[in-house]
Amino acid sequence: MDKIKLYFITVPIGNPDDITVRGLNCLRSVRVLMCEELRQSRKWLKHWGIKFYQGQFDKQCKDLYLFPFDENTDSREISYFKEEIAPYVEDFAFISGAGCPMFHDPGNLLLNVFKGAQLKYIPGVSSLGTLLMYLPREFQRDGFQVRGFLPRKKSEREKFWTTISNINSPIFLMETAYRLPFLCDELERFAQHCHIILGYALTKDNQRVISGMVRSVLPQIKKLPKEDFVIFLSPKISNICKHPVASARRRRTS
Repeated sequence: MDKIKLYFITVPIGNPDDITVRGLNCLRSVRVLMCEELRQSRKWLKHWGIKFYQGQFDKQCKDLYLFPFDENTDSREISYFKEEIAPYVEDFAFISGAGCPMFHDPGNLLLNVFKGAQLKYIPGVSSLGTLLMYLPREFQRDGFQVRGFLPRKKSEREKFWTTISNINSPIFLMETAYRLPFLCDELERFAQHCHIILGYALTKDNQRVISGMVRSVLPQIKKLPKEDFVIFLSPKISNICKHPVASARRRRTS
């Protein structure tokens, strides 16, 4: 596979217009797009005016071929890919369901499929980078930790929450949208003393950024409909300053 190139393309975290020119050019140049979520990928490609097809791979077709790939892709599907697609294509790309590939997503599993291939990383908008704009200056001085998605197992989650009071710097956390009510319960039990910056539906028209002590802002968070979100949680802070937050709609018109 030394002649094969695999591009990991960062896609928008919400607003499809956040795709970079470089990312679009890459999508238009490859023949096969491996994607974590087919439904979302189809929406994006239609929005960007990129022709694509699914089903049986056609060696003669110049349109973009979509091949679903996630943690549930089985050996039969991988065999089809290696035997019926890979021998006829040199340029591939992978996109996640949203944001940066390779960070808590199936992109890492492709490294076993594409052993020896040239790997190319195409940057773009990330939820971490977006929420960093709302992190107060005094929280930035000593850096921050990136924990990513909280563990699924109850025992591992409880272990995390029991150690939270010993952490001095802000922690960047991620969680799936449907687990927001569950996370609110944990915040109420273990983190009322913490400061939270919650980025809700970032880059979308209904974006909200909620900032303050957990015990003060939790009632607002509990009322939010289920939607993608990320947070900065700061366990030990003093002299908290007010930090302006704005909706996506207000930022675009300022």
